[in-house]
Amino acid sequence: MTTYRAYGFCVASSFALPELVRIQAACEVTFRRGTAGHVPNVETNEDGHEVSEGDVRLSFEGVGAFRIRGGREIVVEPRPGVDEAVMRLSLLGPALAVLLHQRGFLVLHASCVVMDGAVAFLGDSEWGKSTTAAALYRSGRPLVADDVLAVDLRSGSPIVRRAFPQLKLWPESVEALRIEPEELRTIHPALQKRAFRAQVGFGDDDLPLERVYILSDGPEVRVEAIEEQDVFVELVRHSYAASLLRETGTETAHFRQCTSLARAGLVRRLILGGSLDRLPEVIEALEDDRAEVSVERSVERVGA
Repeated sequence: MTTYRAYGFCVASSFALPELVRIQAACEVTFRRGTAGHVPNVETNEDGHEVSEGDVRLSFEGVGAFRIRGGREIVVEPRPGVDEAVMRLSLLGPALAVLLHQRGFLVLHASCVVMDGAVAFLGDSEWGKSTTAAALYRSGRPLVADDVLAVDLRSGSPIVRRAFPQLKLWPESVEALRIEPEELRTIHPALQKRAFRAQVGFGDDDLPLERVYILSDGPEVRVEAIEEQDVFVELVRHSYAASLLRETGTETAHFRQCTSLARAGLVRRLILGGSLDRLPEVIEALEDDRAEVSVERSVERVGA
């Protein structure tokens, strides 16, 4: 077993995980090859998965099956001949997201960087969350997570866990960031998306979540407020693997987590301006908004 760090815990893996950071530590999570089997006493759902509380079997055509148990183990049964990188996409995406749900985190489809505290960008695929995070990383803001963000709300204040130092970017985003696409490996033989290692400044500490931006398109780059009830809807909408929550019996707990984060007053909408050429304006708008957060925090300290 080789040991790695991800999301604040140690993972012992029977196969290489080059996306993660290697460490030497006692591990509480295991990834191993084996027979994924079947979840007892449940039927396969419409997506081809088998789901019960604490025991989930995900199946992906052309990739294989992943059995996630109790937030502590993922058994990987790859299809014969499947590319290892393709297998890891499903492992470090949906399978790991389910494990994080099992461990009690609010898991969001988001990318995140450090701007004093953690700042997250929510959106579906191709909305620009990875590109925005990469632009901030290139301007000196360390990466926290890309695509799968784990938020811990159990202490009362939202805390995010560092994931692993990789961004997944489309070639046009790579070029806009002045990186040669040919220097980066593709993440899947059928995709042009590239893996960008973002290890500079990547730490192992938990971080307070200080702002969440819902990405949107529009002609003008700006940050705007969102009503609390709309924030709740957006958080539910952009929760990772949310379609499995009802079957695991954790949907009510998940709604409570989204309500708690919505009430924290951290969420804004970020209008991206419709062009990658406007990334400098996006960074400027974020810096201005961060300055407002700093003023608000100073006023709160004076009032206390």
